[in-house]
Amino acid sequence: MQYCAQCGAERVENARFCHACGQNFPGASRQVVAIGLCGVVFLAGIAYFVIQGITTSKPEAKPVPTEHVHVEGDDHSASQAGNASQAGSASKAAPVHEQKLGATGTRFAPLETYFRNHQIMGPKVFSFKVENENEAVLYLDQFPMDQMPPAMRKTFDGKVQEQLNSVGEGVSIQIRDARNRSILAKYSN
Repeated sequence: MQYCAQCGAERVENARFCHACGQNFPGASRQVVAIGLCGVVFLAGIAYFVIQGITTSKPEAKPVPTEHVHVEGDDHSASQAGNASQAGSASKAAPVHEQKLGATGTRFAPLETYFRNHQIMGPKVFSFKVENENEAVLYLDQFPMDQMPPAMRKTFDGKVQEQLNSVGEGVSIQIRDARNRSILAKYSN
């Protein structure tokens, strides 16, 4: 039997501290430090992963095209019936319609390139859809054309018309809002 050197109480087998006075027995402090160190390392690892999750920058998500939603009065949506649960409030919902591959290989390819490379409008381009050889539709996500000052709008319209004229004669393009599919502008030559 062993006894506590401090108070003389009988020592419990494998005890690190005296149950009567709290005196630590020889070797006990190293075990406590080792256990404490393991806890600190564990918490530091968790903190590292939390900080990495917070500081890791995520790219701005563009709306992902899903199923085509029929919007009343939209002559381009007659091909498919929509999912009513996705329609929600059309002006606030993410754009939902089929996305064609764009104008590659058509006469509208330079026009699509112009819109996608435009400094202000480019990031707002959701899709470019060629309806037929003379008509195209550009879908923009949250591009406030109606809020443009008149002088800016006139300059913008002139540049788009100039680009459309370079495509050829007898062509037209509609610019639509990708979320509610409303027509923002029409251009033709």
